Amino acid sequence: MPKTNNIVLVHGAFADGAGWRGVYDILKKAGFNVSVVQHSTESLAADVASTRQVIDAQ
Repeated sequence: MPKTNNIVLVHGAFADGAGWRGVYDILKKAGFNVSVVQHSTESLAADVASTRQVIDAQ
């Protein structure tokens, strides 16, 4: 089984991607490819689309 190096962090409803900064820094230092989804929380469909876009980019 190949080693997983990609991690996508997604924030909750009452926050934004900046809340993941500490975790992002730790994971990057450990050698992971980390992306943080910054979605608008306008609709579930828009949030899913934003998340899929980040996953596809990895």
